[in-house]
Amino acid sequence: MILCYIGTNKDARAVLQTPASVADSVTGLKENETSMAKGSTRLPAFTPATCHPEKPNKGKGLCKNCYERERLKNETPEQSERRRANVTKRRQKNLALYAQKRREHYWKDPEKNKQATRRYYRKHTDRVKAVQKEWALKNPDKVKAQQLRKFGITLEDYQRLFEKQGGVCAICKQPETEARRTLAVDHCHNSNIVRGLLCGKCNKGIGLLRDDVEILKSAIEYLTREGGDV
Repeated sequence: MILCYIGTNKDARAVLQTPASVADSVTGLKENETSMAKGSTRLPAFTPATCHPEKPNKGKGLCKNCYERERLKNETPEQSERRRANVTKRRQKNLALYAQKRREHYWKDPEKNKQATRRYYRKHTDRVKAVQKEWALKNPDKVKAQQLRKFGITLEDYQRLFEKQGGVCAICKQPETEARRTLAVDHCHNSNIVRGLLCGKCNKGIGLLRDDVEILKSAIEYLTREGGDV
């Protein structure tokens, strides 16, 4: 057994150690000396940022948000393109995880997030519209599915109704003639029940006549009486 004197001048203590434990202690001291020689220091648990003292220091005296904002300002176009490509690749691999994180972040403070979205839209209106238009051209089925959601039907339900009507309007029996448009979903505004698919003109027509059967009958009588081609 070896009597080993360890500790600082203020707190010295003698312990009995075996040769193996002495070797371990020496090894540990050498590792500490090596790390100290390299200039490594133990940082405090919390170092406040100079920009936002209530937040921790990410680097250069800045909090995480300000640090990232400053870093993005100094990015070259090549670096920006590479960063976006890497982000897109990560999101494609973890779509469910990213969707869950977005939902959790939104519902932590929905009102605050709505206001932030409105501010961003007002500041970057042209950019947002351009991105939305590009996405819509690449994903026509998803756009149609979003539009049908407010009527309580799916894209498959719409397709079944379209085939049932033979691809034509339920009133004029003509296909949709307006460019880049499909037959519109006609529904009852009181019960929200889907009645059928109409072309744009017929859909607007019954809407302007307030979906009122009596007004429609009166219109037919008027056209008949005045010599209209009915």
